[in-house]
Parts: sequence; structure tokens; C-alpha cells
Amino acid sequence: MKNINILFVGGSKRYSFAEKLIEAGKEFGLTIKIYSYEMGEDLPIADIATVIQGKFFSSAEISWSLINIRSILQFHFMIKQYIY
Repeated sequence: MKNINILFVGGSKRYSFAEKLIEAGKEFGLTIKIYSYEMGEDLPIADIATVIQGKFFSSAEISWSLINIRSILQFHFMIKQYIY
């Protein structure tokens, strides 16, 4: 099986979206590994994703933080989710 790494950055409804991505991956013979860039701990997304403790979105260092994480973990996709 091919592995696909996906990083969620911010937003809402990550859990249900992550579940759908994982299930869709199974249908296509892919292993979907979900990561979530968070400021908090003990979040529901931790049940199905690896939580990465990140910077606040207002931080001047957030861009470099995401670049460094991407280079280390080799994400295929980074998904920014907006809160409506």
C-alpha cells in the first residue's frame, strides 16, 4: 500500500473530514496518515491523527514552523481549513 501523509492546519470539522479521507484511501488501496497542527492538547482529533504542537496563527514564526515540519515529515498535502 502507498502511504499518503496529510497535515490539517486549523479549522473545524477536521475529525469527520479525516475519517472520510482515511476511508476513501482504503477504497483505493492507500494508507492515509493524518497529522493535525494544533495549539492545544487532549483534542478529539488525537483519536485518529498525530497531533503536532504548533505556533499560534498570529505568530511571526508560524510560516517557518510549517516549512520545517513539512520538510521533516514529508507531507503530500497540507489542508488549511477555515472556520465559518
